[in-house]
Amino acid sequence: MKSVEPITRVEEVEFLWFTYRVPRASVEEVSTLLAAHLGGCIIPVGVSIYLLYLHPNLLPTATLGILGTAVVVHLVARRVPGLGIVTPAFIPPWYLLGSTPQTLNRGLAKLVRGAEE
Repeated sequence: MKSVEPITRVEEVEFLWFTYRVPRASVEEVSTLLAAHLGGCIIPVGVSIYLLYLHPNLLPTATLGILGTAVVVHLVARRVPGLGIVTPAFIPPWYLLGSTPQTLNRGLAKLVRGAEE
């Protein structure tokens, strides 16, 4: 993906035995690489879709978990120029620990009810 962004470059100028750092503003075309990690994105999404295909009655519970996680990560994520979008390392696992019992209880109850019918 390509976009045009303002860039500030610092140039060094020597004058009368002194070196001055002069900022120069310009507009340049920059490219962004969008990457999806195989072990952290592609495979887990594929496994999740497969499991939801096997147990479609868990779709509302899974949707609730996905939306909750998305909201929490959106609130703590920040943009770091030159690196990308980052989140604090321990916020998503803490959220997961807090939300998993409720989600699992709903999901297991639906699985048990589905198996009894």
